[in-house]
Amino acid sequence: MSKPNGFRGKKMLECKAQAQRFKCVAKESNLLVFVAAFVIFAIMISLWNEQTTSYAHAYVGEAIKSIKKTPPLLETNNNLFEKKNEFATISKISENIVMVDKSKGKDSSFDAKKESEKFFIESKKANSAKMAQKELTSSSKQKKFDLVEEGNSAKLGKIVLNDNKKNFVQDKELQQFTQKLYDIVGETPIKEMIPFISQRDEKVAAFLVGIAKKESSFGLASPLKDGETCYNYWGYKGSGGRGVGMGYACFASAEEAIKTVGDRIEVLVNKDRNTPARMVDTWKCGTSCAGDPGAPGWTSTVALYFNQIVKTANKEG
Repeated sequence: MSKPNGFRGKKMLECKAQAQRFKCVAKESNLLVFVAAFVIFAIMISLWNEQTTSYAHAYVGEAIKSIKKTPPLLETNNNLFEKKNEFATISKISENIVMVDKSKGKDSSFDAKKESEKFFIESKKANSAKMAQKELTSSSKQKKFDLVEEGNSAKLGKIVLNDNKKNFVQDKELQQFTQKLYDIVGETPIKEMIPFISQRDEKVAAFLVGIAKKESSFGLASPLKDGETCYNYWGYKGSGGRGVGMGYACFASAEEAIKTVGDRIEVLVNKDRNTPARMVDTWKCGTSCAGDPGAPGWTSTVALYFNQIVKTANKEG
């Protein structure tokens, strides 16, 4: 025969065990649901932040583009726009700001407006001071530039004056030198050559006059060709513009004669034939005048006129 009480107790134990298992499963299910909800909430927040950031980036990008697209002509008017904006801001502040003094219990909007007007006046004074400073700086730079220009003009004028003075002195010296040559040669054929002789170096001019005196008596005894003068007053050998006349060079003009003979004398002077005593060997004798009885007379006659023309004449010979 069975034992009903024992069976019943066993069933009760099984039911209790099942109920305990059900409670554990329910607790675990609730925990999973909470975790899932938390994850979903976190994902939604992350998506929201990314969307806001993208909007912000887009807004900043548009702002930068608008700044870069500002026309260059508007940049020159920035100061004017800033002044207008400043005035508008001050007016808006004076109209909208109403401060209530809690301790005294009265409206202080009048004080705020007064302060804003004071700020506007101070800003205007500051801008005026800046403009005055700019004008002063510009004026100072202009004055410096004017002073530099004035100084340069003075220097240039001084240079021109010195050049004119120098030219005047040179012209005066040339006139005196030319007159001296005219006085020496007198009314002789070589007189027409003086304007060309006076343009040459002092020693070259002195030799042209001195040698012409000794060789042709200033052109009174000179070679002819076809009955016309050859302008050769120095016994110069060779050929001229008209060829040869009486064994000597026959020049076509007085200017040609002074150019050809003067260049030859200048070469010899540069070779240290710079006095009559040193010139005689080359000009009269060709190489050396040793034993030539006419050499001393040639040297003394040339030296007589050479020393009258050269300021620092060497009295040798």
